[in-house]
Amino acid sequence: MTALKTLVKLEYSRYRLKKVHELLAGLALLAVLLPAGLFFPLSGITPQSPFLTAAMLLWIIAMGVSSIHMISFYGQRHKDWFLTFPAPRLTLLQAKALSLLKLSLRIAVPIFTAAAVLYGLSVLSGRYEPLSAFGFIYTLIAYSFLILTLLPLAIMSGLLVSVLMAIRSQALLLLLAFPYSLLWLAPIITAILLNDNATAAAFYESEYLSTQYMLIYSVILLILDLSAYYFLLPVIANKSFSMLPQPESKLAEGSPPSYTKPRGLARSARSTSSRSPLLSLYRLDASLLRSMERHRLVIGLKLTLPVLMAVAAYFLSGDLEAFLTFIGLPFALPVLFGFLWMMIRSSSSHKQLAWWLLFPHSRLRLLLSGVAAVWVTVMRILLVLFCSMLAGIAATQVIGSPAPYHISLYISWLWYSLVVYTLALTLGLGVLQSIYYLMRSKALLPLIFVMTMAVMLILPQISKYLYPEEFTSAPYPLWSIPGLAALIGLPLAMCCTVAGAKYFHLALGTNKEQAAKKQA
Repeated sequence: MTALKTLVKLEYSRYRLKKVHELLAGLALLAVLLPAGLFFPLSGITPQSPFLTAAMLLWIIAMGVSSIHMISFYGQRHKDWFLTFPAPRLTLLQAKALSLLKLSLRIAVPIFTAAAVLYGLSVLSGRYEPLSAFGFIYTLIAYSFLILTLLPLAIMSGLLVSVLMAIRSQALLLLLAFPYSLLWLAPIITAILLNDNATAAAFYESEYLSTQYMLIYSVILLILDLSAYYFLLPVIANKSFSMLPQPESKLAEGSPPSYTKPRGLARSARSTSSRSPLLSLYRLDASLLRSMERHRLVIGLKLTLPVLMAVAAYFLSGDLEAFLTFIGLPFALPVLFGFLWMMIRSSSSHKQLAWWLLFPHSRLRLLLSGVAAVWVTVMRILLVLFCSMLAGIAATQVIGSPAPYHISLYISWLWYSLVVYTLALTLGLGVLQSIYYLMRSKALLPLIFVMTMAVMLILPQISKYLYPEEFTSAPYPLWSIPGLAALIGLPLAMCCTVAGAKYFHLALGTNKEQAAKKQA
């Protein structure tokens, strides 16, 4: 057995489940994806749309898993031991990439199976005409090749996040982080943009998304895979591992280990020593987010974005349909940022979390302080967007109104959007805390992907079902659906938060015995 095979086997061992648990995880994934596919409108437009939607979903999962793996690697305790292996760092990175590819392929099996079953259910329900036997087999083969060539590129794109983390220039980092995030979230952004049946049908029925073109795309992706493997991976290995410190030397005999608090946390601790415990914890968590606001690009964005939103609201008020199509996107992006920040928060700050858990406060209070910091930050952005667009709408009454409807209609939809996306933010952040509960067992780990994707899909469903696609008269928003969602979702989010707080310590990556000792 070669060194690379040994390292791949070692890396993949962290993801290996018992056959029974793997079967149950696959069945659970099928049980979630099938109802979601029947509910998700983009998967029922053409016979090929379930398979294309599955490929888009696998891109998000594979790139997300690999990027989170690299982000969390810098905080793992075994990184020094891993880097001392007698193998080049390129080989170590290749082992990580191949183990992640193996994991992604195992995830792809139930997702692709769900797409095939969803095609059958859609045919039985009369959504579209069935394909011929040859056409169905041809579609399966074409999309299988597409997924097999798409996954390696997604994984290497996820590993590329370590190169961004090695950039020392904060301005350059922020400049490159935005297109990199768009690369990962391209399928979700596409789903948000396809918010009406006509646009979605035109997209999926395009000649360039036919089955014949999938084989051509597979060949192109194969060339990109080989190019990335031989040219991009050496760059990632050189840049990403160069930012890691050398393995720590042994501590002097009798000298206790030390831990230095981050500067922002230390300043907040001094400034909040006389405040309530929950407020102090909140300010400590919020200091990490406030440090991002001091970058020049962020300051420039804070100055220009309100003006752009006011101008856009002024001109779009002349077309109510365009106004309703546009209004959700500015609110959706900050909420999406909140979800992403919450997901990577625990995986990128293990040392801080170890220090955090030493605070003489309950796990629930520690967890709620982090949730509150993200919630308040996103709500500040949403309120700025709301006020900016409200000013643009009000300007139609001062400068001259291009609006064909009364100003109260636009204000109603603007207020409705703020409430709906605030509710989505609250529910999503609460449900995401259940990730810590799912860490308690390897059998539950696959459900983390299901949970995160379910939260991410909240935003496309808002634009699809809570805003009218067509109307003949001035429509006012209906509050029954958000009210029902709040009635059911808020208790669920609170239960997820309480359950996650009990197992908050599992984010440290300890085994069950160590975790039990820490919990005691």
